[in-house]
Amino acid sequence: MLRLILISLVTLAGCTQSSSESPSNSAGIGAGLDKALARPNIVVFLADDMGAADLNSEIRTPSLDRLAAEGVRLNRNYVQPLCTPTRASLLTGRVPIRFGLQYRPLRPWDTHGLSTDELLLPEILQEVGYRTACIGKWHLGHGQAKHHPNNRGFDSFYGLITGAHNYFTHERGGALDWQRDGTSLKEEGYSTDLLGAEAERFVRAQADSERPFFLFVPFNAPHSPLLAPPDLIAHYSEGNSERRATYMAMVEAMDSAMGRVLAALDETGVSKNTIVLFLNDNGGARIEGASNKPLRGGKGSSFEGGIRVPAIARWPNKFPAGATTEQVVSAQDWMPSLLTSCGLPIPDNLDGQNIFPSLSGNNILPRKDLFFGTISEKGWYLALLDGDDKYLRRVLPDGRKAEKLFNVANDPEEEKDLSKLEPEKFEAMKARALAWHALDPNGDPVMVTDAPDGWTVPEDWAR
Repeated sequence: MLRLILISLVTLAGCTQSSSESPSNSAGIGAGLDKALARPNIVVFLADDMGAADLNSEIRTPSLDRLAAEGVRLNRNYVQPLCTPTRASLLTGRVPIRFGLQYRPLRPWDTHGLSTDELLLPEILQEVGYRTACIGKWHLGHGQAKHHPNNRGFDSFYGLITGAHNYFTHERGGALDWQRDGTSLKEEGYSTDLLGAEAERFVRAQADSERPFFLFVPFNAPHSPLLAPPDLIAHYSEGNSERRATYMAMVEAMDSAMGRVLAALDETGVSKNTIVLFLNDNGGARIEGASNKPLRGGKGSSFEGGIRVPAIARWPNKFPAGATTEQVVSAQDWMPSLLTSCGLPIPDNLDGQNIFPSLSGNNILPRKDLFFGTISEKGWYLALLDGDDKYLRRVLPDGRKAEKLFNVANDPEEEKDLSKLEPEKFEAMKARALAWHALDPNGDPVMVTDAPDGWTVPEDWAR
């Protein structure tokens, strides 16, 4: 019922625009508008496992460099420690513990996905007339059709529905995971290149349309398996391990794919009215060649290296060019921020907040606590961030427990435990973190790495 109410409110808001819009428009809220007055287009790039230190580094990334020069770089952008939880938070505007996707990614044998009770950003934008496309890695539910992107607000989907597939064969576990709108495709090519080409085609196809578009490009790069075109690997081989060189090549390939989209935006004349976000799903996997220095930890932990990741936001004439901000931003903030930029109401049940005023004016907005949690081979983590203060609990696989308090502004490496010096703050933040954890409908998380007995890889991941 709440979902229906929210959709009705958004639709009503979309139908009560200013007099500059055509009252006879029946083809969607964007149709018939003067392009200068239309709602902004939205392009969201999402990297997979990119390290915090791998932006503006020795890796060749002209597209990211350009976005940073033309937009705002976010120095305190936070996500969840693993991929599925962050993707869920990004598209719902909510902390994933509320709907049971907090602590681990979806595994190949899982049949559940992001609950259909949750209202997604693409569903709202689709309802008010946006053309919507997801081109890349979904990883929010593959076992049931109701969880697939075409049934979650995307007019079109191209890419892989699980994760960690082979970049050249496009297989996961020996079965093809490469599709268009629910039908598997056998295509030659490096998956990052194919995603870039498809995203470019989508943008160019909108050139003559008066409807705004939402393009979501969740790359699978530079997530393992570490595979890249040999010529790119060769460029980075000198002075780097094979693992690091391959990872760097994967990041460069992703940057090149982004460049195709940015060029298409320019050449079709829509760049000035397009919000472009570059985000990341979790901290870099150091074992796979990423660097999060000087931050502690990485993917699969709630230390800063696992949850503080690169991000850039560009909106010409709205955000200052070449700026940086220390505003604390979370994955759940992007949905309310984008809805507001489109003149749409923010559903009351969101955890995120509109942070675009901070990016526009470079002023720091106050915000509520941020909760993080994960379970991996490194242990079970809980964390709560309140401004610069951070509570962290870690339960190791052998049952040993450690709880600490850090000031991440003064101590980004998280080496100085302040829990004994500030016991009242420590206990208060601990209580708030545990209150967040208590919301999980699944209870305490359990580490699961093995498929259940009898499970086999499907012949076709698209079915």
